[in-house]
Amino acid sequence: MLADDADILTWCQSKYGSEASLSVFVGYSEVNSPDETNCPFAVISPQSHSFGDETTESASLVIAWAVMSSESVTENDAVELQGMYDTDALGRLIWQAINNNNDYTITQTDYSLDGVGTEVFPGGMEITLVPNVSGAYKPNHIKSVTIYPVSSESEANTSYGSGITIVDAGSFGFTPNYLENNVDTAQGILCTNSKLLDGEWSLEIGAFAPGFMDTLLGGSELDYGSTPAYFKLVVVSECPSGAEITETLYRCKVNTHNWGKSAIGSNSFNVSGICTKRRNDNKIYDISVST
Repeated sequence: MLADDADILTWCQSKYGSEASLSVFVGYSEVNSPDETNCPFAVISPQSHSFGDETTESASLVIAWAVMSSESVTENDAVELQGMYDTDALGRLIWQAINNNNDYTITQTDYSLDGVGTEVFPGGMEITLVPNVSGAYKPNHIKSVTIYPVSSESEANTSYGSGITIVDAGSFGFTPNYLENNVDTAQGILCTNSKLLDGEWSLEIGAFAPGFMDTLLGGSELDYGSTPAYFKLVVVSECPSGAEITETLYRCKVNTHNWGKSAIGSNSFNVSGICTKRRNDNKIYDISVST
């Protein structure tokens, strides 16, 4: 599963060349343990298996991985080792590949990185899994999130720039705001109709591409009177059945943002804002389902 994962393979080839792939070892032996010549590699070690009925069965795995990098960046007398970022990036992709499997659900993750290395930088996690049985609840998972900055807008047309892909999105929420038309009657207050005014959205992000913050906030520097950035937000989620849900918010801007912790214990970026109507056609929100 890990060796064949498309995102992991793309990452390995971008870092180590077109023929590179992740070397996967099941079980650990001191005699034949992987070393720097096997980088990038992952070692999967089953730890425990709790038996019971289908609703109480669980298992835990320890997964260790390592990357090799001699790159560094020096700025203002501070040296940053690229290997720290590379091992975190690979760890996120490994967790994502396991989490995307519909046969089970990850219920807990303990995630750690070793930032002390010469050229080999290891990481590790212990995860607890429960099987997905018929009738059991498994939440949808987010496959992709993309933002498209509004490049121009008028009463006649709205144009968008190139999309910026967000990876490792932990959660997404949308709350519509309605104008209610209420009428007092002998039976009490009746809501005769509702009209969508705008919506509030929120997103938890684990990692993002360069330029993401500028697109969200309207520039690298914000001064008094700065114009807020508007963008289209497209979120694709997958149901346990395999169906994909695509939600499109046409004219978004950010109201708040803060840093926190993601589901796998590393830094995450939490952002929220409002979605208003698009000027040329009054569109606010769309949702579609494909099987």
